Amino acid sequence: MLSKSFTTVLLASTTALAACGGGGGGGGGTPGTTPITITNLGSVNTSGISSGFASVIQQVSQDGMVDAKETVEVFEWVNANSNIDTAELAKYNVDINGTTYTLKQAWNMLKGYKALYYDGKEGFWSALVDSGEYNDENDTFVELKQLAQNDDPDFAEAIGKGEKTVEQFKDEKGIVEKPIPETPEEPVVEEPVEDTPVVEEPVEETPVEEEPVEQEPVVEEPVEETPEEDIPVEEEPVEEEPVDEVAEETPEEVVTIVSEETRTEAEYWLRLDKVALPEEIYSTDVESVQEGDYTVTYRVTTFITPETHTHVYATDTYTTTTYSDGSVVEELTLQALRYREPVTKYPTATQRVERLEIARDSTGKKQDDYVEESDHADMGTRTPGYVADAGHYQTDEFAYISNKQLSVSNFDVAYSRGWTGKGSTIVIADTGAYTGHTDLDGNIKHTKDFTGTGVATSSNHGTHVAGIAGAEKNGVGMHGAAFDADLAIAKVSGGSSYSFSNAIKAAEWGQSLGSAAINVSAEMNYDSAFRKSIVKQAEGVYYSTHWYYGEHGYNGAVNEAVKWKAALGNEQVLVKAAGNAGWDYSAGMNQMATATDANGNLILDGQMIVVGNWDQNNNKINGSSNKAGTVCATMQNGVCIDAAKIKDYYIMANGTAITSTAENGGYVTMSGTSMAAPVVTGAIAVLHQMWPHMKGKHLVQLVLVTGNKDIAGYDENVHGQGLLDMDTATRPVGATGIPTTGRTNGGVSAVAGGANVAGVAASQMQALTSVMVLDSFERDFYIDLGDMTQDVDTRTASVAEQMGAINYFAGYMNNDQHVAVPFALTENSNIEVGVGNSTGHYLGNSFQGTLGTTTDSNTVYANYNYTNGGFYAQAGIGYTSVNFDMNNSMMVDAENVISTTATAGYEFAPAEGHTLGFAVSQPVTVESAKFTYRVPTSRTLDGNVITELQTVDFRNSDREIDLGTYYKFDITKTGIKQVDTVTNMLGIQGNVRAFAELRNKIDSVSEIEKRGGINLNLNF
Repeated sequence: MLSKSFTTVLLASTTALAACGGGGGGGGGTPGTTPITITNLGSVNTSGISSGFASVIQQVSQDGMVDAKETVEVFEWVNANSNIDTAELAKYNVDINGTTYTLKQAWNMLKGYKALYYDGKEGFWSALVDSGEYNDENDTFVELKQLAQNDDPDFAEAIGKGEKTVEQFKDEKGIVEKPIPETPEEPVVEEPVEDTPVVEEPVEETPVEEEPVEQEPVVEEPVEETPEEDIPVEEEPVEEEPVDEVAEETPEEVVTIVSEETRTEAEYWLRLDKVALPEEIYSTDVESVQEGDYTVTYRVTTFITPETHTHVYATDTYTTTTYSDGSVVEELTLQALRYREPVTKYPTATQRVERLEIARDSTGKKQDDYVEESDHADMGTRTPGYVADAGHYQTDEFAYISNKQLSVSNFDVAYSRGWTGKGSTIVIADTGAYTGHTDLDGNIKHTKDFTGTGVATSSNHGTHVAGIAGAEKNGVGMHGAAFDADLAIAKVSGGSSYSFSNAIKAAEWGQSLGSAAINVSAEMNYDSAFRKSIVKQAEGVYYSTHWYYGEHGYNGAVNEAVKWKAALGNEQVLVKAAGNAGWDYSAGMNQMATATDANGNLILDGQMIVVGNWDQNNNKINGSSNKAGTVCATMQNGVCIDAAKIKDYYIMANGTAITSTAENGGYVTMSGTSMAAPVVTGAIAVLHQMWPHMKGKHLVQLVLVTGNKDIAGYDENVHGQGLLDMDTATRPVGATGIPTTGRTNGGVSAVAGGANVAGVAASQMQALTSVMVLDSFERDFYIDLGDMTQDVDTRTASVAEQMGAINYFAGYMNNDQHVAVPFALTENSNIEVGVGNSTGHYLGNSFQGTLGTTTDSNTVYANYNYTNGGFYAQAGIGYTSVNFDMNNSMMVDAENVISTTATAGYEFAPAEGHTLGFAVSQPVTVESAKFTYRVPTSRTLDGNVITELQTVDFRNSDREIDLGTYYKFDITKTGIKQVDTVTNMLGIQGNVRAFAELRNKIDSVSEIEKRGGINLNLNF
């Protein structure tokens, strides 16, 4: 038997409807046609096949397009030939999107599609054929779009065979039909029932004389009318309710009005009218908090509901009526109101806070932008041979012709750190690609055609997008954002429309390949029914009143998000073009980013980025780009329950005037969000190389929280999270800190403070030169804490300046917490023993923060003192116990500090009243100060922190030696007769003191310091 394989009309209606909604990100369909390629049957042996069926197929095969008229003809033909002999059809085959079916199967599919798309909807199709235009506000059109988005050929075949029904399809696929409004019940009007008066026989009673009862006048509430601003509004007088009088048998005296007087009171304050305005954003911030064993980073947005406050003042007019019976009644007959100018207030009581979790559990990779080390074998590996100079990457390929997408987002900086996308796979779900292009042939590692038309056919858009994301760096033409990444080309469209259902299949394929991201450079054109239903609630916040789009997102974006989540898995990111319609909001399939389930969780779990088109040439967002405003995707009972807004997942990249690869093997320049999206997709590949075990949602947040907001006129409702910045994204993000627990998701302590110590050499700090810190995404970076020490001069006194041996230790002690007692040994010697407390330091050295914080210290010391004639000497030793606050630090232990001091000198009297001396001294020197630290050195993939105990000895690396000389004399004994006579005559007492010294090895850097001074003391 002859077997023929061809693409036929079976999916005509589904693809036609998809084309009606296509375009946006880069492309669009022809109205009323289906861009489905039909293989011309040519000379087909149709013996045994109904000639009518064959003729219909041949007719629609001539131009390769199926229009509405041809679709109706096919469905009508099916109606007229419902009893076709399917036994003969079983002998022939047909290819539908690459899958081979028998014509019997195809016939049943066609019958099923007719039942779904045509039966009961003939009027819609007839109008479409007659007018040549479809009415996108028609509810049937909305239903047909839902059917097309949930296309299932197998289910259609089952309907055609009678095994399933259209209603079962709708129930299983979640097709939403417009609810029929309930007809309100007519109110039941009851006839009034009149009571028949009962006439009783009069009973004669002894009349009782009653006291007259005075009725209290009834004061009615004044009726307010809507006033105009600052103009008193006159109200109608309040009418009294008529009072039915009971006729008495005995007639009473008629009461008449004697007089009426009116009076108007002074104006007074009546009330305050408050009117709530639409909610506004009050502030936005990012904060990290500890939640059990997790450090969670939130984007915190505070909203406030403004109110207009209007003070209302009233002027009352009363009428006093005097009656003939002597009674007087006073009533409020008019109340005029005056309204002050409204004032807008922002009451704090109306504030509410939305907290969007942007980071919790991610796995880090041992990388180091600061310390060059070998990368861990299981973690991200830098590209071999990279050059640590950003200028090296600023080549002609980098800025091909006038390309700016790489430079404006600092990709050259990321490349210079070794991150080029190597080892990452990204899916380009588009119109295919020319795989033989010299800038693509080496990087395209996978291809799959979901259309059956050939990967390279009509692939100009897809080839261009693929080049922007991952064209090779080979010295030819241009290169992509991730020039070392592996490309997986998924052909999901034939070129004139975009199939989101095929894109979902491409995502499933990408998940099987271990793809880091899938690029979708497409968006839907919003129909007029949707556009007319949009209501602006606040700046950047909108909702739809449409019966379907308002509650389920445009084209059922909420349900589509469920399908995409299953296709993406947990690691893959969906990078989506915002669209080129210039709307202030990004709706359509972009609403999947904010679609929320019944539990209040994002359905895509934050694995989606919406990309706008930045125009670097004009330093602003491109006017054609859809902006970062949000249209509520998930509405329940009239309340938007979206867990996020589009601005939270919106980033910009330069997509204007990008020259990239073309399907003819050359290059072509295009603009649009279709071109901006693959720049971000390439960025995901680069960051995935750096952190290959980071979850998809955390890669998304890494891109978003590092966006550059320092742009002209930044507005989060327009620009979202700003402009892609790969310099910041490859640095630590948020608050870096030392892990304080054994887990990366435990607490961290900020790297802060340091040590003010004397004479500690850099070599002593070797144990702290590669300390692991974690950022907000639990990524590990390595820093040198050796520079956290600061040299200080801790000497308390100078032997030369004091002109004799001194107690160096005493200068460190608190005045009220020090005692020293001398013990005589011989006539010329003694031992002085002292003890004291020092607050905030030990022997002048202090620590704070990461290395520990000194609270106080206790020192016990002993000085041996010796004198013999003009010779004097001293030697001392001290033991210091240091108390540290070790919270939020790496310190775990501190040994006692040992210190020494020594002095030797000689002085003599060259003349009466004169003293000349020489001295050599060693101020207090720290001989040992060993402190132990628990240093985080690395982490494992499952989140354990690896630490090592390291001991650092903060002893003085060199011993300070001071050489000094001093001279002093009595002012009355200068040896100059005339001077001495004058001072004696005037009774002046005093002395002159002069010194000079050389200080050697004051700290770890300085060599010699020269000091000197002279002091004149006079007493009258």
